Amino acid sequence: MEQRIVLKLAYEGTAYHGFQKQEGLSTIAGTVEEQLRSLFPWKMENFIGASRTDQGVHALGNLLSFDTEGKVSGEQILRALNSYLPEDIRVMEAYNLQQEFHPRFTPHRKAYRYSICRSKVENPLRRRTAYHYTFPLDCGKISQGMELLKGEHDFRSFANPKAQSLLQGGSSVREIYHFSLEEEGDYLHFSIEGNGFLYHMIRILAGTLLELGRGRISLAQLEEILEKKDRTLAGPTAPAKGLCLMNLDYGDFQSFLL
Repeated sequence: MEQRIVLKLAYEGTAYHGFQKQEGLSTIAGTVEEQLRSLFPWKMENFIGASRTDQGVHALGNLLSFDTEGKVSGEQILRALNSYLPEDIRVMEAYNLQQEFHPRFTPHRKAYRYSICRSKVENPLRRRTAYHYTFPLDCGKISQGMELLKGEHDFRSFANPKAQSLLQGGSSVREIYHFSLEEEGDYLHFSIEGNGFLYHMIRILAGTLLELGRGRISLAQLEEILEKKDRTLAGPTAPAKGLCLMNLDYGDFQSFLL
């Protein structure tokens, strides 16, 4: 009987051309699949990732599922894979789940964090996971902007217009459940949770909120940017290295376990 294996992956995305497998390029999913096929003899198919993180984006909790006829436990796969994967990718958890579970289509909430280093001199140990930004910021104003952006809106102004979903006529309406600013010494973290995000949406939101905190746009202008649905009005796309997929919440995940 065919079974579905789901891997919870953590990775530093600096050295990879994103999560999704691409011919001739080093990617997270491609690297994991290659190691799986070299370690196990069984037929494996339907490799599906929960979130197609971009080049340079990191994760603590992305999911990759695949189907196999092999009689193997998630725990066996976890131990074997982590012995052969490069040190910037790790399988944190592995499950044998019912076929009804789908990483992308089973309803879930996505939580991301965008990190900013504000120190005069960039910390070399965190240079790959935070955006070094030294302009003075009004954190109170940024928090007000986050409140304005929470809820269900059309976020077309904060999406890359070349996004495949938009070019194919897909909706740009999304809901943000939680959006907050956390301070950690010289670091700022933008924590955001929602039912899904458009291509580059979080990085454009981050870049626009930095413009707000720097005083280059006002709250009234931020509200206008949201209403106008025009990408040219929003701020720059913040660098990929500051973004990390923190968690995917599927609710009663235990109900899918075999």
